Amino acid sequence: TMCEWFDRHQHQFDSHKDKSQTTDGKNAIVSSCVIATTNRAQDVNSSLRRGGRLEMEINVTSTREDRLSLVQFLLKQLFTSLVANFRSETEVEIGKLAVYVSDRTGGYVSADLAALVSKAVEVHETQVAGSDRGSNTNGAFNASIEDINLWIESFDAALTMVSPSCLRG
Repeated sequence: TMCEWFDRHQHQFDSHKDKSQTTDGKNAIVSSCVIATTNRAQDVNSSLRRGGRLEMEINVTSTREDRLSLVQFLLKQLFTSLVANFRSETEVEIGKLAVYVSDRTGGYVSADLAALVSKAVEVHETQVAGSDRGSNTNGAFNASIEDINLWIESFDAALTMVSPSCLRG
């Protein structure tokens, strides 16, 4: 992890800092650039983040539009693979559902959204199990989006089970 790496290399940063002074005590111009990324900012060693160590810290998050685009893609992929009669009306319903989900998933990254869609499908299967609209004549799961309110309930339940990875411990 970033924390372990920094712990092992902190002495190199400190010695580099010490060498940046000339023999007459004046500071030499030393340029260095450290770029690090993590999806667990809360786990980064506090000594790295304290004042004077780094000039800036940039937090990169996904925008609502990014999430919307990805959720639309995931849902369209889901329904085109599971629904034999994919229609343009289905695409409109997918759009509505994608907006609903993306509005509630601030902080979620692509892997989190993929896990959320998978969990929502599991929840949906459970919710419709045994009902007439829940299975076809072979007993296989029917992933129709026609009852969008049921899908919204499925996503609401899935949201209680799948949290953003940046908040997991």
